[in-house]
Amino acid sequence: MNEEFHNLPPEADAAFAEVFPRADELNWAVGILTWNIELSPEQKDFLRRCDGAVSHGHLAVRRVGPDAQLSPSTPECRWTVDSVNCLLWATWFAVQNDVRLPTAQSLWRDAHGDEPTLDAVAELWPLRKFSDDAVRKAGFQLDDPAKIDALEIVRRYP
Repeated sequence: MNEEFHNLPPEADAAFAEVFPRADELNWAVGILTWNIELSPEQKDFLRRCDGAVSHGHLAVRRVGPDAQLSPSTPECRWTVDSVNCLLWATWFAVQNDVRLPTAQSLWRDAHGDEPTLDAVAELWPLRKFSDDAVRKAGFQLDDPAKIDALEIVRRYP
């Protein structure tokens, strides 16, 4: 593998394809993106050293601040990853809160799969019938958009 892949985009894509040779297999790419398949040490090292956007098959690397992250590079992969993540979260939420799976899936969709909003949805679910003042008295600060969105979402449900 070219040691300077992060400085040369064509070489970076080739290096990425070498380190992630199964990225063109949808199920494998989804497994990597949903943490059902563990990255190899070589793949982890590649991501640590990657300095730009590269892609191969269903996977892409993008920079998020100082870190490189894997993400879907095709609509098919993005849709499948979202579906898997929705089912995983909804199953967990349904069991934790004794609600039906379709309700939990609707909550996930209402939150657009946004993790901070989903975290707040899980916390606010038991407080959904409380007034804003009662929510604050229960110790929940409505101080960011994700929490405000989550409260609006959970209040739509009986």
